[in-house]
Parts: sequence; C-alpha cells; structure tokens
Amino acid sequence: AKKDEAPAEDVAAEEKPKAKKAPAKKAAKLGPQPKGIDRDQAENARIIIGVGKGAGMSDNAIIIALMTAKQESDLYNINYGDRDSIGLFQQRPKYAWGSKSQIMDRVYSAKAFYGVNPKVKNPGLKQISGWQKMSKNDAAQAVQRSGYPHRYAQWEGLATALLKANKDAPAIS
Repeated sequence: AKKDEAPAEDVAAEEKPKAKKAPAKKAAKLGPQPKGIDRDQAENARIIIGVGKGAGMSDNAIIIALMTAKQESDLYNINYGDRDSIGLFQQRPKYAWGSKSQIMDRVYSAKAFYGVNPKVKNPGLKQISGWQKMSKNDAAQAVQRSGYPHRYAQWEGLATALLKANKDAPAIS
C-alpha cells in the first residue's frame, strides 16, 4: 500500500514569482528516533507533538495522541482505511471530523484529536470528562470510539520514547 503525505500544511499559501529558482530547502535534521521509526513517522510525530505543545496540552495528552496515531495509521498520513477512515488518526468524514482534505491535513487532524480545532464538533481529548484520570488507552478510546478498544496501550512505551526523542519539536498553533 502506498503511503501518501498531504502537503496542505507544508506548502506556502502563496508563491511570489522569482527570477531564479531558490535552492531546495533541506529537510530538518532529526535526532535519533526510537527503533523502527522512519523519517515520515518521525515527522508526523513531531507535528502531533508540536500541535500538542501549541495547544498547551500535557505530556500525557501528547503521549495519548502519539499512541493513537501509531495504532490507527502506524504514524503515516494515509488516504485509506476502514470504511471512509483516513489520515493519521483515521478520522471519518461521515462522522463530522472534517472533509477528506481537512482530515488529510496533519495539523487539522491533530487539533481535532486534542479537541482544540474549532471547526470540529466531535469531542476531542479536552472534551472528554476526566480523561486525565483514565488510563492512556481508555482516554484514546474515549476519543476514537474504536471497535478494538484495547489496542492503544501497546504503544505507550514507544509514544513516550517518541516524545522524549522529539522534545525539541516546535509548538504549532
């Protein structure tokens, strides 16, 4: 299966004509990542971490988001899934998470998961009463409402390691 990246957040909204083409921007240098995490996964994790930081979310909330994206999409921004589920968090347009193009926007979908996206009416993590006292698995399940409610917990260690490896990810508001 092909892994597709949605460029919506990564492309300048407006390009000015230039006489000469500017040299290509080098990809950000990433520090060492947990075993088995490739560059695409690390970049997606950094977006999830950055959105969490920008929203003032706790480390536990960020770990929950990383666990969820790892379980739902293996931390790839995929344009396919079960039924109409797409993106990092496998959100469904049918259930008002947004349009397909919105959900494929990694910042949009991370904000939706955290519950800080004003365009999304579904409850995100912030709207789940008492999520801070739940297990991380149960908090993820409260947002996702998955048919496989116990699969998030297996990724807690990896999510914690991803957050530690990417603490320098800039906040995204």
